Amino acid sequence: MIKIVLNFIIKKTMNQSKIKVSVIMAVHNQNLFLEKSIKSILNQSYRKFYFLIIDDGSDKKTKKILEKYKNKDNRIKILTNKKNIGLPKSLNKAIKLVKTELIARMDADDISLKNRLKKQVNFFRKKKYLSILGSNAIIINHDGKTIKKSRMETEHKRIVKDIYYKNPIIHPSVMFKKFYFYDIGGYDNSYRKCQDYDLWIRSKNKYIFANLKENLIKYRSSNQYTFTTLKFTLKTILKNSLKYNEPLKGIVGILKNLIVYIFKNLRIVR
Repeated sequence: MIKIVLNFIIKKTMNQSKIKVSVIMAVHNQNLFLEKSIKSILNQSYRKFYFLIIDDGSDKKTKKILEKYKNKDNRIKILTNKKNIGLPKSLNKAIKLVKTELIARMDADDISLKNRLKKQVNFFRKKKYLSILGSNAIIINHDGKTIKKSRMETEHKRIVKDIYYKNPIIHPSVMFKKFYFYDIGGYDNSYRKCQDYDLWIRSKNKYIFANLKENLIKYRSSNQYTFTTLKFTLKTILKNSLKYNEPLKGIVGILKNLIVYIFKNLRIVR
């Protein structure tokens, strides 16, 4: 009996020790905040991860920073694009190389708090059915000063209920299962913006979402709603609401986003 219990404990411990995460970051000439962003991943309390950074046709200064940290830490791997191909193509290209069960996103101008990976990995261990996990964030401006704290919905039902009205997952906070990403078909390469929003809407009927209540990242935001962002947001809502036969939700979502866009840009002009 004792032997059986010991074997069970050893097996479980070994399985947990094998859990590794691949952190994926795409960079294009973002050297202003890049070092802080890289350091925030390297300083995570959870240590078992690979850090794959895609140099998407960056300038010499950015390349120098990437090379510096690659030489400092062997968890960092650099994937270089000869020319700039954009975020969705870069992420799809990188994620094809991933061998780990879990994938965490990170942006080159944001900061992951020390226990981010640990808390997300632990949550996945507890919730085996989960596919996509985000978190709340401290929203900061260009200078790193706190603007506000996000209040994301945490439960799957609430997340998918409001999905046509707003993006329910903060992209650089997300961790998801590799199987899910391959199964859903990855990011749509035609998107210059909102490729994450499109991915979440395509996933809503088949996969389980959650957001942790804790603020696990510092998310840098200009608080602007550009016309390009509006265009791709409306494209996402229209395309998917028709695809999933939810035209009424799509119309409401389009109207809400138009109102937000107008309000924010009127406020900027004033």
